[in-house]
Amino acid sequence: MCCLPHGVWHYNQYGVHPFYECVEADGNAHGVFLLNSNAMDYTVSPAPMMVYRTIGGILDFYMFLGSTPERVVQQYTQLIGRPCMPPYWSLGFHLSSRGWRNTSDMETAVTRTLAHGIPLDVVHADVPYMDGKRSFTIDPDHFSRLPSYVRELHEAGMHTIIVLNPPFEVNDSYAPYTTGLAMGMFVTWSNVSVTSSVQPDKKTNHDNVIGRVWPPNDVVFPDFFNDVATPWWGFLVANFSHTLPFDGLRLDMNEPTNFLSNCSSSKWDDPPYGTKASFVYDNESTRLRGRLSDKTLCLATVHDNGQLRHYDVHSLYGWQQTKVTHGPMRGAVRNRRRGVIISQSTYAGSGHYAGHGLGDNSATWTDLRHSIIGMLEFNLFGIPFVGADVCGFSGDCPSKLCRRWHQLGAFYPFFRNNNDNMQQPRDPASYGDDMAKAAKEAVLVRYRLLPYLYTLFHWAHTRGSTVARPVLHEFPRDEVAKSIDNQFMWGAALLISPILTENATSLGIYFPRGRWYDYYGGAVDSADGADYVRVPVDDDTPTPLHLRGGYVVPLQEPGLNTAHSRNNKFGLKVALDDVDGRAEGELFWDDGDTTDTYENGDYYLAYFHADGNKLQMFVQHRSDKAQINSLLLDSVDVMGVSGAAHIYVNDVIHTNFTFNISSQVLRLQSLNLSMPADCNIEWRSSRRPTKEEASRVDCCPEGCGKDKCLVKGCLWAKTQDTAGVPVCYINTQTHGYEFSGIGQLSRKNESTMFGQDLKDIGMLTEMYDHVYRFKLFDPKRERYEVPVALSLSPTKKREFSENVKLDTFTFTLSREDEGRGSMLWNTSFGSVTFSDKFLQLTVGVASPNIYGFGEHGRTRLKHGLQYEVWPMFSSLQNDTTGGSLPGVHPFYLCVEESGKAHGVLLLNSNAMVPSLLPKHFPIPDLTLSSLWKLAEKYCNIEVLLQPTPAVTYRTIGGVLDFYVIIGDNPEEVIQRYTEMIGRPAMPPYWSLGYHMSRDGVRDMEQLHQLVKSTVESDIPLDVLHLHRDTYDGNRDFTWDEQRFPDLPNYVKELQNQHINVLVDLDPHLLSNDTRYRPFHVGVNMDVYVKWATILNPDPEFNPNSILYGWTWLKGKVAFVDFFKENATLFWEGMIDEYHQSVPFSGLSLEMNSPANFGTNRDRASTWPEDDKPYWTLKCPKNMWDDPPYTPRSLSKSRLSDGTICMVATHRDAHRHHYDVHSLYGLKQAAASLRAMRRSTRRRGLLLTRSTYPSTGVLEFNLFGIPLVGADICGTTGNVSAELCERWHQLGAFYPLTRHHNTASNDERDPTSFQAAATSSIRDVLATRYRLLPYLYTLFYFAHTRGSTVARPLFHEYPQDARALDIDRQFLWGSALLISPVLDEGRTEVYVYMPADRWFSYYTGKEVTPSGQMHLIEAPRHHIPLHVRGGYILPVQQPGNTTHQSRLNPLGLIVAPDEWNMAQGNLFWDDGDSICQYHSALS
Repeated sequence: MCCLPHGVWHYNQYGVHPFYECVEADGNAHGVFLLNSNAMDYTVSPAPMMVYRTIGGILDFYMFLGSTPERVVQQYTQLIGRPCMPPYWSLGFHLSSRGWRNTSDMETAVTRTLAHGIPLDVVHADVPYMDGKRSFTIDPDHFSRLPSYVRELHEAGMHTIIVLNPPFEVNDSYAPYTTGLAMGMFVTWSNVSVTSSVQPDKKTNHDNVIGRVWPPNDVVFPDFFNDVATPWWGFLVANFSHTLPFDGLRLDMNEPTNFLSNCSSSKWDDPPYGTKASFVYDNESTRLRGRLSDKTLCLATVHDNGQLRHYDVHSLYGWQQTKVTHGPMRGAVRNRRRGVIISQSTYAGSGHYAGHGLGDNSATWTDLRHSIIGMLEFNLFGIPFVGADVCGFSGDCPSKLCRRWHQLGAFYPFFRNNNDNMQQPRDPASYGDDMAKAAKEAVLVRYRLLPYLYTLFHWAHTRGSTVARPVLHEFPRDEVAKSIDNQFMWGAALLISPILTENATSLGIYFPRGRWYDYYGGAVDSADGADYVRVPVDDDTPTPLHLRGGYVVPLQEPGLNTAHSRNNKFGLKVALDDVDGRAEGELFWDDGDTTDTYENGDYYLAYFHADGNKLQMFVQHRSDKAQINSLLLDSVDVMGVSGAAHIYVNDVIHTNFTFNISSQVLRLQSLNLSMPADCNIEWRSSRRPTKEEASRVDCCPEGCGKDKCLVKGCLWAKTQDTAGVPVCYINTQTHGYEFSGIGQLSRKNESTMFGQDLKDIGMLTEMYDHVYRFKLFDPKRERYEVPVALSLSPTKKREFSENVKLDTFTFTLSREDEGRGSMLWNTSFGSVTFSDKFLQLTVGVASPNIYGFGEHGRTRLKHGLQYEVWPMFSSLQNDTTGGSLPGVHPFYLCVEESGKAHGVLLLNSNAMVPSLLPKHFPIPDLTLSSLWKLAEKYCNIEVLLQPTPAVTYRTIGGVLDFYVIIGDNPEEVIQRYTEMIGRPAMPPYWSLGYHMSRDGVRDMEQLHQLVKSTVESDIPLDVLHLHRDTYDGNRDFTWDEQRFPDLPNYVKELQNQHINVLVDLDPHLLSNDTRYRPFHVGVNMDVYVKWATILNPDPEFNPNSILYGWTWLKGKVAFVDFFKENATLFWEGMIDEYHQSVPFSGLSLEMNSPANFGTNRDRASTWPEDDKPYWTLKCPKNMWDDPPYTPRSLSKSRLSDGTICMVATHRDAHRHHYDVHSLYGLKQAAASLRAMRRSTRRRGLLLTRSTYPSTGVLEFNLFGIPLVGADICGTTGNVSAELCERWHQLGAFYPLTRHHNTASNDERDPTSFQAAATSSIRDVLATRYRLLPYLYTLFYFAHTRGSTVARPLFHEYPQDARALDIDRQFLWGSALLISPVLDEGRTEVYVYMPADRWFSYYTGKEVTPSGQMHLIEAPRHHIPLHVRGGYILPVQQPGNTTHQSRLNPLGLIVAPDEWNMAQGNLFWDDGDSICQYHSALS
């Protein structure tokens, strides 16, 4: 490596960049930079091994650890200098030719280019424009019109770049030479006598080095290392700009080149080892050895008055000239604009000042292909503004080659058609109409994409990212991508696959994993795994381009130059991903030419976000100086749309669109949206309902035709092209109730939904402190209600106002807010229905910002209001698409338009509490009173949300008992809600550590290995879960003494290592094994759920009327009736007895819906298919299992499907299961908790049945259950290393962190992956353990104040409209922002930073500006974390168990706010004792 002036591909060329990037086997990457400017070479051997050789200086290495290839380049440019921001016009098309003999030739080429409609922005003036080839002169004979022509180009919106060569002719009448001579500005010989055929300047009696380049006479070489070089050179540049008003400079021949060098022998010019840089000049015919000084300066020459020897700084000469030129050039161009420099010779850091042309290539197909490599390499080197000479510099270029080269060159960052003076003209129009047409098409595509390209350069300038990048930069773990150099990408979004062979009829395109859309037509070309696709091509085929799913690319209508195009309308191409229809992107915009616009805040930045069926544009930053105010967004293409018949732009109908159902492309036109303003676009398969349609309340939720509807006394009106709007709906004039007295409602008696409507109902309203109660009940007959009062305080001031219309049942509840009421609830939308087994009420709500109603598998935290129906009935199913899951939480939180909030709880006593909370949800500290308080949260209901906005409640029993809780913000509402229903439990400290769980462990050896591999890999471990596979035949209170003979001792051994053990318990016991003691003890104590005597199907064989079911066990099972007092005593005794054998630390309650397999079917899935006759639990037809209305949203035909019969009895037939179904799991939990604490004498941890919580981590914090988390890496299905790694990063910030999977899947514990993934998981768990003091303190406040632990951003920023929709980021408490990567293959993530100070958790660096999205680096081993200004986080040096970490020193993270203040808290106790949570250290 030594800067030498030639263009031979595999020899040393013009620049020196001793930097390499290495992509490792696992996809991680690192880079190495040798900071040495002497001549060097390197050898790579197959070991693999690298040998560096250099002939001077020192070996000064810098290593960049990445870990992604893109991050390596960013780290490298952070060291050497970020790339400069090019002016917008420089991204246009450039024309250049050394063959232009005069201004007329130049004009001719420009005129014919424009005449063919080919956009053109820049014209280059090469050496012929100079007088005698002398820099800073103009040939008066041939280019006298050049200055005026340049001004004409300016008036037409175009620009000019001129070439400057550093050698100056020795000529007393040549001012640059004479001024430089007077100032001592030239390279000289040293004081040491060195003879040379290139003699010093004897005429002037100076020691200046004499050489020969372009001028016909001797030349001298400016010494840019001299301290006064900058003012001297700057004066020359500025002075010449008055004569020739150029816009940019091309610095050529600055290696430096010297055609006649013939240096005498010296230790500098003939070192012991010449490096391979000199071998290129070896002459095989004469056997003369090449020398480093060939074609350049003698290495014995000196710079800076002898301080530097050319031997040491030769490779820095061009870099130094570029640096010296940068400032003066900016001062010289028109109005002190940005300008551009193109330097032929470069070194590390040159990109901070200049771009680069790849040099004198040849017009060959080989050089066409090789140009991609050069372009990609210089992006790695931090010089993204780079490109080759389109159509080749030398040699004749056939039309086909030139056409393909324009198609490729249109995607060089620096796009220039350039050739030597010995060829025919090769500007595209010179070839004729066909060639001009092809070039025009290619150039127009580029010009449309310029806003995207300019945005990429902004990120290169501010982050150090590449612009044109290898495919492997986005897919570093793709083995095929590592070898691809005939395709490349612009940024992360655009895949470019040029046609690089002559007469090609087909092209192989490699598509990495993901969804890829054809840029031109928008159809999906690849949506599966990585694969090659061969496509047909011909001479007219443009360069294949593909947009990557998940990205938004900004466009602009092209013009004949950028001055025109920048005034045109913008467009967007939105490429939806294949997971949940998401896409993101940005647009950076400024005036395009002023210096330091970003640094001075004179810019515009927009963020685009598509999700599902919506696209939003958020203006992140806007300055009037950015020249954006008058521009419009006019067109949008959305790719991957499943259906679109109606478009709404800023909530207004838009009709100018097309939708291609086969290509799934939605094209919107004539939008005319102002770029300075936020906007939103929604596409729908059906239209939005009208106001009347949106207010309809379904009168036939079970589904019916017109006749049945009319019989009910309801209205029937079909709608056109709508979805979800009821066609049979309630007539509010005739249906329901009206006030008949104080607290009394009487039925209108004109319509009914299911019959048996009560004639009269009572209405109760009560005001408490921050709480309003509204209850509808049967005044004549007691209906089942939970017999306990909530914790409510008398009101201190009037906070609510009611408005009642007596002629109808219209009740409006408002917030009294400083004398002005804001509506919270309004019943005017639909009349109440109150029958024996069907109750319905529709209420209008304050805003569409609705959260809560669980538990369901949902994809968004915030509810949509498009007639979604959410069932609430405890179920075992793992439904991730909206069905009912085990938890039932009829509570919602509404954030009002003001940012204030309220919550509403429906306390319905019919099957009120869910039979189980989702596993990973601990039961609070339970007394009998607090049990019932928790119970009151849950019911068996269904809710429907509609666009009004309104909520329809439906339930099949009990009463309608509502509690409205108000607060000044969402967090305050949750605190008051949990104050009413019961505060969350305080978990033991160890439960916040890492949990390991695997269902299906074969034997003791595998169990040992699971723990051993984790511990030996230095991965923290606090909790091991033991499942039913360790039991004898899956039976509770046993262990398999054949496969797990030493289990009790092993549990004790783990406890000695401070690893805690949780064991599973099911609520059912095997009945057909005479040796199974627990069942028979239960029979004797009469502890099981029973049939009503008259319904016992087998009284002869089942005299005790026990209701039997079927689950995992090999035989019928009986279900413990936890509503019986003796049953709870039995259960507690069994647990205590089991603990004496297996000393567990906690319990995990499973199957306690209660779940039963195959209810009402012919065969259960776990019953052997060949084992006949089949048996299942079949429930007789009755009013409890078959009420008038079974919610269709439950996806079951009967209520008892998947559970036990609703007609079954509890507590000696005092209650049907219909009434207490959702209390079952909680009653089991109460008995289990008492037994666990009595047995362990510690706080312990009790979990209940797991679910897939989707957005549940945040939702369950709203529900007052903060210790929550999903199964890391997934319970079922095989998982990739990347997914498991990313899931651990997210899971490390679940309040409850548990890795769990089943035996039927591949190994996925952290040690089963490659070392890099294991290391990454270890590191993120160490981060969690370091933060445990903060997390534990958050749980203390959750326990004592009812605060959330993991919370949505809108809890802290309720007035921030953008925060209301964010559910891919969350907070721990108020202070820690967590932004996980949730999409495959991404190594960056958009992070919203609300308006506050935010600091990187890892580096402490502040992220600015706030209040906008930031694209944050997130390599595979990294999860972005940010600390909020104004807070102090307590931390602790992590250990491999919480016991170890609790012994380590504590520390603090202090993040100051804008006033440089911060505060925080630390709560500490022994971590496990019961009821020691009453003192905190602040």
